[in-house]
Amino acid sequence: MIGVDISGQVGVNPPVYAVAVKFRREEQQHHVVCLGLARHDEYDSCARNWCEKLSAILIYKATLELYNSRDAIVIDVDFLGRRRTYVKNCLKRLFGVRFFGQHPLDDPNILFVPPRLDLNVKQAHVKSQLARHKKINTNVRDPDLSDEFDWLAKL
Repeated sequence: MIGVDISGQVGVNPPVYAVAVKFRREEQQHHVVCLGLARHDEYDSCARNWCEKLSAILIYKATLELYNSRDAIVIDVDFLGRRRTYVKNCLKRLFGVRFFGQHPLDDPNILFVPPRLDLNVKQAHVKSQLARHKKINTNVRDPDLSDEFDWLAKL
C-alpha cells in the first residue's frame, strides 16, 4: 500500500509537494515531487480542469517510483465530490497508458482515506509538511509534465 499526500494546493497555493510513502519489510521509503511556482504558472489554465489534472499527475509522479502490481494507492481526503472522481479517473488513465497491457499494473486500486485511518497516509502527510518547510529533500523538482498532459487531453 502506498500512502499519498499533497502539501500546497494546485491553482491556489504553490509550490506544491506530492509525497508517496510505502513500508517495505519494516523499512519506510518515500518519494517527493515538487512543482515550484514558476513551473506551476506554466501550467496555469493550460487545459480544461487543469487543477485536477495537475494534481493527478503529481500524485502519479510521486507514486511511480514505489508502485508495483500488488499496491493500492491511498490518497489523503483533500479532494471532495466531483474533484475526487475526476482526480481518480485521471490517475486511472495515467496508469493505464503507462502500463498498457500489463494487468494488474494498468488498473491500480485507488482509495481516499483520512490520515487518522491509514498509517501510510499519515506518514505521507507528515513528510509533505516537512518537504514544504524544506526539512527533507525533494527527489524530483519541476518535472516536465507535457507527456502526462497529452495522455489526459481527452478527459
